[in-house]
Amino acid sequence: GGELILRELLQVADVDFIARAPQTREVEEIPQKLIMKSLKNKIPREQYMDMYNIKIEGKNGEEKRQENGDKQPQKMKKEFFSKKKEQQQQQPQRKEDEERPDVVEEPIITTEKQKTYETILNEISGSLKAVLLDANGKEIRTIPVRELTDEIKKGDNVSAVVFDGIVTQRLLDIANNKNVREIVGIKLGNVVKMPKAVKVLTKNDFQ
Repeated sequence: GGELILRELLQVADVDFIARAPQTREVEEIPQKLIMKSLKNKIPREQYMDMYNIKIEGKNGEEKRQENGDKQPQKMKKEFFSKKKEQQQQQPQRKEDEERPDVVEEPIITTEKQKTYETILNEISGSLKAVLLDANGKEIRTIPVRELTDEIKKGDNVSAVVFDGIVTQRLLDIANNKNVREIVGIKLGNVVKMPKAVKVLTKNDFQ
C-alpha cells in the first residue's frame, strides 16, 4: 500500500526527500517523537529510489513532468488521491496475522555471530541506521543507511553489514565486489541474481 502510493505520488508531485515510518509501525500509530526522528533521517528522493529499486515512467520521473508541464491532466491527480483515500479506508481491515501465515521451519540462526546480528538488528530497528562489522564480528562504525553503498565502496575491511532497510540487488552487487560476506536487513527486495559469496539474512530468519 505505502510503496504503491509513493510510486504514484512521485509521478504527480515534485518530491525532494522521503521519510519512512519504522518497519514495525503504521504511520497512523507512531507518536510525534518517532515522526520527528523519521523526518530527521529523511533520504534524498533519488537515493531512496535507488536503495529501494523504485522505478517510475520517464527518466526518474523528471522527463514526464517536464514534457507535460502545467498541462498535466487533472484527472491523474484526482485518480491518485481517490486511490489513496480508498486504500486508507481498506487498510484497517487488513490484519498482520493474515499476511504472515505460520510456517514451520528449523531456525536459521546457527552461529554466535548470527545471534549478534539479530541483537544489532533489533537495536537499530526504525532508526534507518547501518552497522559495519569486520571479519571478527567487531563493530567498525555505525552510519545512516543513505551512506551505506558509498561506505562499502570505500572500505576494504567490511565483512558484514546489519542495517535497517531493504536488501536490494544493487547493494548485493556492491557488497560482492568488495568481498562483504554477510548482509542482514529487514527484508529482501526485488533481487534477480543472488551472489553466491554473499549470505543474506532478514528479520524473518530470526523469528
